[in-house]
Amino acid sequence: MAAALLHGVMALVAITTSLLPLPLEKANAATCTELLPSSRETSVRRSVTVDDLTRLRDIGPIASADKRSDMLSLSPDGKWIAFQLRQADPVSNTYCLGMAIMPTGGGGARVIDVGGTLILHKVKSYGWAGVPSGVPTVVMPRWSPDNRWIAYLKRTKGSIQVWRAEIGGIGGSAVTHSPSDVEDFRLTNDGQSLVYKTRRQLLDVEAAITREGQNRGWRLDNRAYPIRSARPQTPDSAPAEYFRVDIATGMEKSASSVEISLFEEIGNGHPNIMTTVTGNGNVAWGEIIHRSTSYATLQLVARAHNGRQFICDVDACKLDSRSSLFWNAAGTHLRFTRREGWSDSLTSIYEWRPGARSPRLLYSTSDLLVECHSLVNDLICLRESALNPRHIVRLNVATRKQTLVFDPNPIFQTLAMGKVERLHWRTDTGIACYGDLVYPVGYQAGKSYPLIITQYRTRGFLRGGTGDEVPIQAFANRGFMILSVENLEYEAIVGQRATPEKELAAFTKDFIGRKAQLAEIETITNILIARGLVDAQRVGITGLSDGSTTVQFATVNSSMFAAASLGGCCWEPAQDGLLGPLVADRYHRAGWPSLLEASHPYWKAISFTQNAERVKVPLLFQVADGEFLGAVESFTALAQAGTPVDMFIFPDEFHVKWQPAHRLAMYKRNIAWFEFWLNGMLPSDPLQRQEALNWEALRLKASRPFPWQNSIRDRGTLRHQAKVVQ
Repeated sequence: MAAALLHGVMALVAITTSLLPLPLEKANAATCTELLPSSRETSVRRSVTVDDLTRLRDIGPIASADKRSDMLSLSPDGKWIAFQLRQADPVSNTYCLGMAIMPTGGGGARVIDVGGTLILHKVKSYGWAGVPSGVPTVVMPRWSPDNRWIAYLKRTKGSIQVWRAEIGGIGGSAVTHSPSDVEDFRLTNDGQSLVYKTRRQLLDVEAAITREGQNRGWRLDNRAYPIRSARPQTPDSAPAEYFRVDIATGMEKSASSVEISLFEEIGNGHPNIMTTVTGNGNVAWGEIIHRSTSYATLQLVARAHNGRQFICDVDACKLDSRSSLFWNAAGTHLRFTRREGWSDSLTSIYEWRPGARSPRLLYSTSDLLVECHSLVNDLICLRESALNPRHIVRLNVATRKQTLVFDPNPIFQTLAMGKVERLHWRTDTGIACYGDLVYPVGYQAGKSYPLIITQYRTRGFLRGGTGDEVPIQAFANRGFMILSVENLEYEAIVGQRATPEKELAAFTKDFIGRKAQLAEIETITNILIARGLVDAQRVGITGLSDGSTTVQFATVNSSMFAAASLGGCCWEPAQDGLLGPLVADRYHRAGWPSLLEASHPYWKAISFTQNAERVKVPLLFQVADGEFLGAVESFTALAQAGTPVDMFIFPDEFHVKWQPAHRLAMYKRNIAWFEFWLNGMLPSDPLQRQEALNWEALRLKASRPFPWQNSIRDRGTLRHQAKVVQ
C-alpha cells in the first residue's frame, strides 16, 4: 500500500517541485576528484558491477526524465552550456555536487564550483506543503546577460540559497542569505540584481505545529499521514514572498510588482502549462484539453507580439505534459517534442511556423530525448539510449546527424553489457505494449536463462527500473535475462474518461487495470519462453510504487513467478489507519473499500493477509522507514503462513531511496536474492552469505518445490562468475 501511495497521490494531483531539507545534514564528499571523467575510463575492459551503476555521473534526476525541466542552460551568446553534475559515493554515503560549464561545440567540461548537499523535492497534494518523495530536484543554472557568470541554488549547512560562480573562476559564493529556504529565483534584465521566492511564514507554521504537540498534543485530523510520521503534515498556507537582492552590495528589499512579474507565465491561475517567451515578444503555450491520471493532453497555441493568435489543431500538434516546447534561435518557428509511434515508444521533434497548417517532422528516435534547446539551426539535447547513460549531444536538424558534446560516463562504452532488443506485442484485448529485453553477457543461442522483470518505465538508459533498485546490467553480467517493461497507462486500458478521478475509478473497479497489466507481462513472458530464451521455472519480478502493486497482484493471482522483490508494500484492509482520513477518503472515492469493509470480496484479489496461505512466491521487501509500516501486516501474515519472506528497512528514506549506501545495498541484495531462489547459489560476501543462509532456513521450512532441487551452491564454483568483479 505505502509503495503505491505516492503513485496514487501523483495520479490524483499535480506534482510541483519544492524544496525539502534532508533528515540529516551529511558532510560533503571530501575531494570530488572523480566528478569529471578521465581518459583512462575509455580503456577499461571488464564486466559491469553494482559499484559502476551506483557511481554513475548524473545530469539532473533520473525521475525527471519524463517531465519538462531545465537541466541544461545555454548562455545568451550560445557559446556555453551550464549544468549540475552529480555523483554518488556509497562509501561516505554522500554526493559530490558540482556546477559545470563547457563550450557548446565541445572541448571538455570544467567544474567551477563544488560542494553542498543534495536538494530533494516533495509532492504537493491534499493542501499540504509537501509529501517527501526522495527524488533530487532539478538545479537550473541561470546566466548573467553578459555571459560571465551563472547563478544557481545550493544547499549548505541545511540552508538553500542562491549562489554565483564566475565562468573563469573556481568556487562560488552565496548571493542570498534568507532565513528560510529559497525556492526559486530570477535575474533582472540588466543582471545587476536577482529576485528570489521564499516562504518565511512556513517557519512559523511549522513552529506552531511543534508547540501544539508540546502543549496539548496533535489532533488526528486531515493533516494526518500516520504512515510517514506522528507529526501532522504542514499545511500549505504560507504565502510566497519575493525579495530583490543587489548582487554587488548584497542589499535586500521587498520586490516590486514588476520584479515579481519575472516569475509569471501564461498559465498562472489558468489551465495552461509549458509556456515559452522569445525575445521579440512571441509567446507559445500548451493549452490543456484533457487530463488523465498520467499526463495532460495539450493544444499548441502561439500568440505573436502584435496580439494575433494561432492554433495548431492537427494530430501532430497534440502534445502532453511530457513534451518540451521551445522556439528556434530566430524566434520564428516553434519546436516541440512529442510521444508517438507504437504505444508512444518514440520521441519525435517537430517544428511549426505559427499560422502554418501542419508542423514539420525534424527527428524521431526510440532513444529518450530528455530535453532540447535551440542553438542556431541545431539542437543541444540531453539524450539516453538503452546502453548509454545520459549525455549531451548536438543534433543537426537538416542532416539528422548528431555530435557528442559531453559524455559523463565514457566507461560504459567499453564495459561488457548485454545487448538489448526492443520488443513490441499486444495483450489479448489488442492493446499495444513495448519493453526491452536485455540478454546475458556471453549469451548462447539455444540456452534458456532465468528472467528478471523490472518495471514500470523503460525509456532511456536501462539502469535499475523505476526507483533504481534492480541493477540491470549487473544482472546481465551474471547470466540473467532482464525484461524491462513499459507498463500500460491507465487511459490505454480503460479509455479516456472525463476526469482523472473517473479514470482511476474505472481502472480500480474489479481490478480491470491490474489484470490488464499482469496480462501484459504474462503475454510477453510466455512469448520469450516459447522462443526458448527463458526458463519457465525461473522467472522473477520486481517493482517499486505502482510497480510494487503489480508485483503484489501478480504473486496473488499468477503462478508464473518463482521469486519477487518489492521496494515498498502493501495494499491491505487496515490501510485506512495508516493513510489518515484525508488520503483514505480519496482512495474510497477511487473504489477502495473502507476499514469497515475488511471482509469485502475485493480484498481477495490483492491482499496478502487474506491470501497468505496460497502465496507460494518468496518475497523480499526493501522499504523506507517512512513507509515500512504499510508492509508489516503483510510480511507478518506471509511469515506465519510459511511463505519465505525477508524485510529490510532503510532509515531516513522516502518513497524513492536517495542515499548511495542504501542503493548499493539494495543492488547487492536483489542480486543475491534472485541468485539464491532462481539458481540455488550462495553469495561469496560474508554478510550477504549469512543473509542467504537465513533464506535457506526459510526454504527448508517451506517444504515446497523450488526451481532448483539440489543443495545450494557456492557462487564461486560457477564458471561464469570467475569474470565478475565484485
